[in-house]
Amino acid sequence: MNFKKNAHHLIFHSALLPVVVLLALIALFLQVYLHSSVKPIIESIEPAAALPGALLTISGSHFGNFDRDSEVIIAGIRPTRSAYKSWSVNQITLIVPEDVGSGRVFVKNNKGASNGLLFTNKSHIPLVLEGPVEPGVPYIDSISPETGPVGTEITIRGMNFGFERQEGEVLFQFFSGAENEKREEERTDTTIACSSIDFDYLSWNDQELRVRVPDGASPGGVVVTTDRGESNSVYFEVTNPVGTKRYPRMKGYQVAYGVEISQVRSSGQASMEIWVPAISKSCAQRGIEGIHEPEPLWRDYRGVMRYHLSDFDPWTTYRLEQTYWFDRYSIETDIHERSVAKYDRESSLFRRYTASNVIIPADDEFFTSAASRQARRAASPWAAARALYDYLLEKLTYSRAPAKNVRDAFEQGRGDSYDYAMAYVTLCRAAGIPARPVAGFIVYGDKKSRRHYWAEFYLEKFGWVPVDPALGDGMQSGEVVLIDNPRDYYFGNLDNQHIDLSRGIIELRPADPQARVVRYERNYSLQSIHEEYSRSIESYRAVWKDMEVVGWW
Repeated sequence: MNFKKNAHHLIFHSALLPVVVLLALIALFLQVYLHSSVKPIIESIEPAAALPGALLTISGSHFGNFDRDSEVIIAGIRPTRSAYKSWSVNQITLIVPEDVGSGRVFVKNNKGASNGLLFTNKSHIPLVLEGPVEPGVPYIDSISPETGPVGTEITIRGMNFGFERQEGEVLFQFFSGAENEKREEERTDTTIACSSIDFDYLSWNDQELRVRVPDGASPGGVVVTTDRGESNSVYFEVTNPVGTKRYPRMKGYQVAYGVEISQVRSSGQASMEIWVPAISKSCAQRGIEGIHEPEPLWRDYRGVMRYHLSDFDPWTTYRLEQTYWFDRYSIETDIHERSVAKYDRESSLFRRYTASNVIIPADDEFFTSAASRQARRAASPWAAARALYDYLLEKLTYSRAPAKNVRDAFEQGRGDSYDYAMAYVTLCRAAGIPARPVAGFIVYGDKKSRRHYWAEFYLEKFGWVPVDPALGDGMQSGEVVLIDNPRDYYFGNLDNQHIDLSRGIIELRPADPQARVVRYERNYSLQSIHEEYSRSIESYRAVWKDMEVVGWW
């Protein structure tokens, strides 16, 4: 009887064995397939700055085997085969080529190209001078710490910085990651300044500055500028633990816009202040040159120009005309989600860009509940921001007819690009993700343009991430060319057809506390004040002329 039972078990196990083997082979095949079908990922390069001839170690995953389709590209240079010392799935070592510059490192194989990390040729790192060149000119003695990601608080010690910041700036090196590196090397605007609207300036006195590494900064020289001149340059290593941001595909523009004031009626001495936005300078908008007719009273106050008008003739039209030339770049981000850090909830940036107001009702129970439901399972702020984006696109349908406000857009289930942008920012802030709206124009067709609004949210140790919910939801506007798979592209990326005039709401104070102020909610620049006029003015007519694309290249 026991013999029969054992025989039965033996037959059962013998029948089961092929199934187990088959399942193991399937699992092995899936593992090999998944690993072989994924593009390479670079996690680190060591050292990040070196001289030609040094040994460079690239660590990451999915590098594959070293064959004719495998290569490393350093700042556009392809090393010779003899330069490679080792190549494995997770690590590559090679000798830095003699003719290499500074730029991004990529690993390529038959599955595609990896993300890019920045490498700096040490011969490009500026030397520290011994003391200021001339009396009174700012001089940097040291920077501490000497390395860190975007948002890192650093202390700059030296002399002649001035006891107040006034027009002073701290400039970091900027590298776009554009395909045409030769064109980039010829540019003069290869620096990015610390930003006031991002609260990068923490303290300023004559011998010590405290700032945060600005969004867009790259490894390279840091300088301090004041009205007395420019300091020496001291190297700072910007790291990228969360991911990379690139600015490829440049498009040049000449644009014109302005404001017309007419039919001014007053009962006595009268004056007006007109706050006209300038083309905002950023990593994506550079090489900016402008002509202003007439010249403004203030050229740049928080990104806007101030015009003062008085002695009015009721039959005269006062034209404030702006013409600009600049380069606009696309924005592409590559985020390592596992490395996204939690927010510093005590920072000024966090408090400012998670705050609620009349336009962005982030503390409304409707939005806090919706944001909590959508973001509760997200493993990171990046994943939460994506969940809110997908939720918004499911709830709204694009319409040229604007909603009354953000809540109305959800109740009606529709809205224009302004409503999409404000709704997304509201949801992000309600979920504790710093976010802000962006206003400007979108260019399409044969030099056509129209007012447009999008958004951006902030990630610690990375910076601002662009999002265009309206275009992501398939917005059609005449001849606007949608990119393939817009829903995915416009979360984290932006094309070079966007021109921004304000990032966030520009807070202005009236030049005259007794004046009446006018604010336009859906203007192409989001400002707390657009016009202010003395109480003696009884009526006037103001026309804010939309942007005209004069030329592009």
